[in-house]
Amino acid sequence: MAKKNKFSFVLGALALASTFPASASFTGYYDVANWATTYVPDPNNGSVDTTNAPASVTLIGPSNLTIFSYVDFTIPVAGSQTISFDWEYESLDTASNDDPTFDPFGYLLNGLFKQLTIDGGPSTQLGSVSVQVSAGDTFGFEQQSLDGLDGPGITVISDFTAVPEPATLGLLGIGLAAFGARRRCKA
Repeated sequence: MAKKNKFSFVLGALALASTFPASASFTGYYDVANWATTYVPDPNNGSVDTTNAPASVTLIGPSNLTIFSYVDFTIPVAGSQTISFDWEYESLDTASNDDPTFDPFGYLLNGLFKQLTIDGGPSTQLGSVSVQVSAGDTFGFEQQSLDGLDGPGITVISDFTAVPEPATLGLLGIGLAAFGARRRCKA
């Protein structure tokens, strides 16, 4: 009977754990099909390339002579989590010596843009980022064009992960302990 209780406990723990979304790459809840793409102001310029998903997503900024235009790729978050990703940027803006100043890339949290590229920096840049998000937040990426001239900025986002916060994991642990105690009482 003890083996059966342990087995039931493990199955229950796995079932409960599966209710807390965790994602590696653009899969599960964070599958690319669940993200929204927004083009401002022209839906015919700039793009989001999901050909390499779930491994990576590429944002290609506008270059259509429209001052301050951008492409966004956003999703409501699945709860309190740490979202992490790697990014690799290249500026094709020949007028500014490929400087990313006029074609910045960054992430969005509830519509607020956090620039990751460094103005005046090299034409290729890269980094790794971790962002704390909460239930009800909207997270995403934005590739901008401030001048709409002479070539876009292009950014590849990879190694995307979303991991529940430790507090959420603590609640999971409390739930599992209660489940185990209940199972022992019935035995």
